[in-house]
Amino acid sequence: MIMKTNRLLLVLVLGALLTAPTSAWASDYPLENVLPKEAAEKLAKQGVTTTAQLLAKGAKRGARKQLAKATGLAAKQLLEWIEMSDVMRIKGVGPEMSKLLRAAKVRRVAKLRRQRAKSLLARMLKVNKTKKISQNPPNEAQVKHWITLAKTLKIVLR
Repeated sequence: MIMKTNRLLLVLVLGALLTAPTSAWASDYPLENVLPKEAAEKLAKQGVTTTAQLLAKGAKRGARKQLAKATGLAAKQLLEWIEMSDVMRIKGVGPEMSKLLRAAKVRRVAKLRRQRAKSLLARMLKVNKTKKISQNPPNEAQVKHWITLAKTLKIVLR
């Protein structure tokens, strides 16, 4: 009886693991690898050392103002980095792709989820041709996947 129960439990756990949706979350990037050194150091003094922490601390307008004041960083620049952190929550979107998305006028997860893959890719490739942001731009399937993942994420940036 115990053996059957253990086997059943094992089957249930494995089934749950195999059918569970994959997370849309990407890696949590250290700010020292994403931002200018001086900015990363100022944020670290406020206890903010990763992109997830930056997004959490700066998701709301009032908190962003406080963080800008505490760090001495320009509010506009801080918002840009927070927006980068927002889109970097998506698997496959790192610092380089977040810059390319931004150049294509997609700054937040909320906007990415409303895009059409084909037209967004066209804008990304066009802007990349002139600004040379990435040597390895995405393809349509990747962009479509990002949009799908963006739709699964909670909108946190206000």
